[in-house]
Amino acid sequence: MDRTPEFWRCVISRAQSTGVPEARMNKLRSAQILRSLATKTAYTNAATEVAKNVDALAAFVGQHRRDYVQPGRCSEAERDRIEEQVGAFVRTCTDNIARLEASVAAEPALNSHVVAHRHGAALILSERLHAVGSAFDRCRSLRYQQLLQQQRRRRALPEALAPPRQPYSPYDANSGSGGAGWQDGSAEAGMRPEQRQVLEAENAALAEQLANVGHGAALAESTMRELATLHQMLSTQVMHQSEQIEQLYTQAVAATLNVERGNVHLTKAIAINSSARWYLIAFLLAASFGLLFLDWYSS
Repeated sequence: MDRTPEFWRCVISRAQSTGVPEARMNKLRSAQILRSLATKTAYTNAATEVAKNVDALAAFVGQHRRDYVQPGRCSEAERDRIEEQVGAFVRTCTDNIARLEASVAAEPALNSHVVAHRHGAALILSERLHAVGSAFDRCRSLRYQQLLQQQRRRRALPEALAPPRQPYSPYDANSGSGGAGWQDGSAEAGMRPEQRQVLEAENAALAEQLANVGHGAALAESTMRELATLHQMLSTQVMHQSEQIEQLYTQAVAATLNVERGNVHLTKAIAINSSARWYLIAFLLAASFGLLFLDWYSS
């Protein structure tokens, strides 16, 4: 319930009772309503900047989500570039949030309410960043599944459907040209059949080796990209788990304080119970002596 009008009535009545002029009251009230922006602390400015960065990251992810998820809309290099930019954004925002939390601990003269408010602001920023990172992780996992499906389809294709590899031969490269073809033809005519077969076998082996090296390089690049994706997802999960561990630590501290308070109350209850027992024993003894005295006095 908003009790601002009641507060201002109390302030006005107190000011009138102390003799504060009306002009000064209006000036003070205007200063409270229209506060200057220069009174913002360094923590507020830093938290506002982090919030803007998180909003910019959310806008960037929403802008490139369709191009990143749907196959064929952009190349793999563009997808890698988007992942690098998002990862750099997340790391920068995480470091800034950590600096905010460290700045709270570095100011011991703050009020407990201010400290709780600043910790809450840092926690809200961390949760917003985690929500954006989780949304992009879902897109990244979808891309990872698409890459796995493409690899399975490539492995499932029979080798018979693949076009046969033609070995490169220097004698067939320029066979249709004029002077060069005549020179190759004369060189081929000057070679013996055994030498020609050995040269063709070496060319075929070299071409197959180059093809295998290219295939291995493509597999290595795909593996590195998958490892980078898994590393980013793991870092996001670790960040979320660190937040959960911090919450569990806070709850454990609160539970410890509650247990200590409960022990204090139990100690007081035990003391009260023992004192009540002694009072009861004293009352029974006094009542017994009183009955004996009345019996003796009546007899």
